[in-house]
Amino acid sequence: MKKKALRLKDLAQLLGVSHTTVSRALNNHPDISEATRERVKQAAAALHYTPNAMAAHFREQRSKTLGVIMPFISFYFFPSVLRSIEAVAHANGYNVMITQSGESTEREAANARLLLNNRVDGVLASIAENTLEIHHFAELEEAGVPVVYFDRVPSQPGLNRVVIDGEKAAYQGTLHLISKGFRRLVMVAGHPSLSISRSRVEGFRAALHESGLGLGPSQVLHASSRSEAALLCGRAMLGQDKPDAFFAISDEAMSGVVLALAQLPPEQSQSIGLLCFSDGELPALFGRPVSYIHHSGQLVGQEAALLLLRRLHHPSELTPRTLVLETVLREPPFDGL
Repeated sequence: MKKKALRLKDLAQLLGVSHTTVSRALNNHPDISEATRERVKQAAAALHYTPNAMAAHFREQRSKTLGVIMPFISFYFFPSVLRSIEAVAHANGYNVMITQSGESTEREAANARLLLNNRVDGVLASIAENTLEIHHFAELEEAGVPVVYFDRVPSQPGLNRVVIDGEKAAYQGTLHLISKGFRRLVMVAGHPSLSISRSRVEGFRAALHESGLGLGPSQVLHASSRSEAALLCGRAMLGQDKPDAFFAISDEAMSGVVLALAQLPPEQSQSIGLLCFSDGELPALFGRPVSYIHHSGQLVGQEAALLLLRRLHHPSELTPRTLVLETVLREPPFDGL
C-alpha cells in the first residue's frame, strides 16, 4: 500500500504550532524567528515533507504552467521553438505542457479545452493548416487564459502574435534568385489557407511581376508534407517548362524538393537553384548548396514566451500587438551563424 504523504497540517500538529507558522517558516518569512524556522526545517527534512505545489498554486489561482499548442513536432523548426519556450519558462519559474493538433482544428480545440481544464496560466499557439475560426482560443481568453500566437497565426485583428514579414522576405529572396540568373522559378508553399503561405506567395508574385516575369499557374505548388512536396516537384521536372530554381517556404518543403532532385542525373540537379526559409540547421545537411532565409525558431520561441509572460504579469498595461522579427538571407558556407 502506498504510504500517505505528510501534509503541512500534519507537520504543524507534530510541532505543536499552527499550519500558518509552518508555511511561513518554510518560506523564510521575517515574522518567524530564526529558531522556529530552523526547528520547522529540521523536522520537515527528517520527516521527508514535500510542499504541495498544486495546492499552493490553487490558493494563488495560478498553476505556474504554460500550455503550447502546435501542429506537429518534427525535425524542422518547431524543436528549436520548443527549446527556447521551455528555457524562458523555466527561467521564470514555469513548467510547460505541450500538445499537438496533428493539423486538425478539432484536435486543436480539444487541446485548448485540455489546457484550460489543467488550469494553465497562458497558452502559446501555432495553428493547424485548416484552422479558420478561433472560437476555441477565444474561450481561453474569456476564461482569463491569455494566448500568444507564433509563426502560423490567425488573420483576425486584435491578437498577440510573433511572426516574420514573410511577404517582404519572400520578395527579397525571389529577387535574389533572379539576380543569379534564374528565370523559371517555382515556389513550394504550404496549405493555401495558412497565413505564412499566403504572405510568402504574395512576395514571390510581387517580385516576379516587378522583374517582368509574371506568375504562371504552375509556379506555386501547395504541399502539406515532405512527401507531397517531393511528388509535386518531381512532376514539375517532367513538364515541358522545367523549373530552373525552387523556392521552398520551409525546411520540410525543401526536404521534398531535394528528394525529387535526387532522382535526376547529377549534372541536371546541380544546375537548379535552391532557396528556402529555414531555422538554419538543415541547409548544410541537404547534400548540396542551399541558400536560405534565416527564420530563427529560437528567437520566435523566446519572444513568444516573453510576450506571454508580460501579458500574465502586466495584463492591464498591454494592448494586443504583432511582433515582427527580422530575417537574413544566407548563402553557403553559412558564415556568421
